[in-house]
Amino acid sequence: MSALVKTENAAPTTVDETAALVNELAGGLKYEAGQNTLARLPSPDETVKLQARQIALHNSLRSITYSPSDKKPSQLAGAAIAEMLHGFEAWKAKSRSQDQDKQDSIGWYVHELRDLPLFTIEAACMDVRQNRVPDLKPDFPPSSARMVSLARAHAEAKRKEHGLVKVLLSVTTARGPELSMERSTKVSEGLRSLADGFMATIERAEKERADELAVKTIERNEKEIIHEHQVLGVSPIIVQGKPVSIALRRNIAEYKENEAREKGARREDDNRDQGS
Repeated sequence: MSALVKTENAAPTTVDETAALVNELAGGLKYEAGQNTLARLPSPDETVKLQARQIALHNSLRSITYSPSDKKPSQLAGAAIAEMLHGFEAWKAKSRSQDQDKQDSIGWYVHELRDLPLFTIEAACMDVRQNRVPDLKPDFPPSSARMVSLARAHAEAKRKEHGLVKVLLSVTTARGPELSMERSTKVSEGLRSLADGFMATIERAEKERADELAVKTIERNEKEIIHEHQVLGVSPIIVQGKPVSIALRRNIAEYKENEAREKGARREDDNRDQGS
């Protein structure tokens, strides 16, 4: 059943109806005489529908960090991630003593995905659960970077639609009726070219934004790691030019301690066996 978009001045409108309106208007979009024009301008009622759709798209594309707090999007994202991770044997094999490690891992996923909308995170988790992700090992969960990539892909269609609706609402000029079939054919070809160029421009802009966001995220994470070391008064460990997080250092230290204890226990067992 289609979701409803409600406004104060118009009757409830299904998303499918609004999508059909967007497609119709976009089919008449043309850049002419230095400005965007439409074959016809939307009516006042249609303008309200487009504005409602723009707001709905804008809200759905909010990151979990900037969504309304009463909806607790970060908690919902964490629940989706936990449900996804539960399907992996390596995850379920962890003992109760490692429950805190599990919670820390879920928190890290949420932290890395904090700049993305909730619906994209839930969709990415479902892709993993239903084995729709290529080259993913069935026994081990995907990395946080892979999850970011999967989630970001689900936002593309809505970002493009949001940009298109924004353009349609900005057009103030309608073209007159076409005079001939030949001119109509040329207009159709121009519209297709414009649509292709418009989508290519959006894709380039989104890619540049994604690349910039990825660089900023890495820089921010590295600064946070350095700050953690400064607070603890220890020097950071640098591996391939990147600082190692406190959590990873602790995990490595614990692993080495456990390994040392196991070796000691084996030596004691060997000594007892030899003594007997």
